[in-house]
Amino acid sequence: MSEESKSRIIDQSKIQSILSGSVFSKILECDVIIKNERSVFVGLKYDETMATAPVIILQGDETLNRHLSTIENLIKLSFYDYRPLARALYENFNEGDVLPDLYYKCVADIYKQLPRFLEMFS
Repeated sequence: MSEESKSRIIDQSKIQSILSGSVFSKILECDVIIKNERSVFVGLKYDETMATAPVIILQGDETLNRHLSTIENLIKLSFYDYRPLARALYENFNEGDVLPDLYYKCVADIYKQLPRFLEMFS
């Protein structure tokens, strides 16, 4: 087993000890997590078979955000600090909601920076 594989297993066990299994699974499903520093966050996932825009698949408040900041360096996921967007999505929408048109341009600008989506926007 490579060193990277070993460290990934160790990192995942640390994360799982911090979070419940369902929250951990949702975090790993996210394309990006948009944060409001230490206050709130939302996790988005885009899957063209589910919807024509990203879907909010995870939301967290101050309590969960403390844990998120602890594991942020342990997982390979895109975190994006955009306070007004994180707050607006957290306060006005629920998990499972498709991103409304009003926020599409702003979120598209974030997705353009994600390696997995570079080809889509080229």
